[in-house]
Amino acid sequence: EITNRIAVKKLIEELDDKEKEIIMLRYYKQKTQMQVSKILGITQVQVSRIERRVLETAIPFGLCGLLIMYVINPMFTGILDMGSEKIITILGICLMIIFLTDLVISFLIVLRCRKAGIENYKDDTEEMNKKVREYLIEHSILTKRFAESFPNARLRVERFKKLHDERIRKEKSK
Repeated sequence: EITNRIAVKKLIEELDDKEKEIIMLRYYKQKTQMQVSKILGITQVQVSRIERRVLETAIPFGLCGLLIMYVINPMFTGILDMGSEKIITILGICLMIIFLTDLVISFLIVLRCRKAGIENYKDDTEEMNKKVREYLIEHSILTKRFAESFPNARLRVERFKKLHDERIRKEKSK
């Protein structure tokens, strides 16, 4: 019960203000979508879309959390309790492979973001965010899911701007 409350609290903390307000009104204050739309001054369709997007993100993360808490954790604990050095070594190797795979995928996503940012740079942060998001959605299922899961994520463009400015200076000096 305590673990579930902590997980829900963490999930809600990650939402932006409008998403938080919609979820709080819908699920804690039992308001209809129409009532929420009137309170927030937006359309019922917008409330529905925001709510759907939040739930589409929350449900998979929640299911993964339950899987870890109630299946994987007890399984690993049981394996470790068996004490076999060979099993623990195999488990360690599997975890290392998972970690390295995640690291490589994350690194490739960051590289793609940088590449997209430099190629599509404009002196407008909102435009930059839009271009990078479009690039991510077009080039990979994983990055498409990430972009859809975090629609309000902001990208740091200072580094893109510096790299772009350096490239322009080099081209002018040639």
